[in-house]
Amino acid sequence: MNYFTSRANCMYKGIICFLLCLNAFPTRCQDLSEGEKFVKMGNEAFNNNEFSKADSLFTLSLKYLKHENGIYINRGLTRMMLQDTCNACLDFEYSAQKYMGAPILFDDDISEIYFNYCIADFDTVFYDKNYNPIQGVEGFKYYEVLKKRSCQTFITGELHKTGLDTRLLSMTDINPWDKTTTDIYALYRIIDTIRYYTFVYNYNYSSIRQVSISPTDQIIKKHLNAKYDFSTIEHKNRWMNVRLFFNPDGQVMGCEILDNSFKTIMKEKVNELQKDLFDFYKTIPKIDSPKLFKQRLFFTMDFILGI
Repeated sequence: MNYFTSRANCMYKGIICFLLCLNAFPTRCQDLSEGEKFVKMGNEAFNNNEFSKADSLFTLSLKYLKHENGIYINRGLTRMMLQDTCNACLDFEYSAQKYMGAPILFDDDISEIYFNYCIADFDTVFYDKNYNPIQGVEGFKYYEVLKKRSCQTFITGELHKTGLDTRLLSMTDINPWDKTTTDIYALYRIIDTIRYYTFVYNYNYSSIRQVSISPTDQIIKKHLNAKYDFSTIEHKNRWMNVRLFFNPDGQVMGCEILDNSFKTIMKEKVNELQKDLFDFYKTIPKIDSPKLFKQRLFFTMDFILGI
């Protein structure tokens, strides 16, 4: 069902934006699904300028309608009104496509908000079939989109290849259940001048993770449980998002615990935990690194580690 067709006007810093509304609602509230009820209540709260309430209601609706991209636009617009620009931008990006950094949004109005408030710098470079940079767009085979988001310290890059039609299979920026095809050939982040690739065409991060890292899960889990007291943490929160940084030889050169409930609960121990994880993972055998135009790359790998 297409829930999102009718619109209600709102204003953000002089820009007319739109709140997407549920379509074809029955008049009796009890006839709606739980998710639809929350969206309807969220729209009403937004129109009454109760933006914190609307934010909570849209978030609740996503538990039931998590694949409805229009709700992310609703929540993003609400968060702009709350001046929560960083999270608003994440919602706009997710609503556009199922990978972070999508340049295409639903309409010109939201695109204008996104590029005015979410993007600090933007550039596009064109390349020929041998990946040599060229002036203009005549005869290009690849093009690279470089962006720096207002809320991030690093630059993201997307390398596109004309005519490519493939699935994104990375376990980092990409939703592994998404079936959307794309012409993206590689994705990366520039951190401290180093390009860390999060996706490269024909390199299956998920399979590499299963072969090289998953077999060590029980060992590191046992080590951490012997050192730290996790007994006060609810079982549903006993997991962490881990990001490993690799050099082109496939050796671990860094480790980061990404934001989630576990990191918040263990905030006083995060640095120590990251050091323990790094000390452990730097001893695992080298991983076959991805290649781009025959060059081995720096890359990152994200995964969930249960405790």
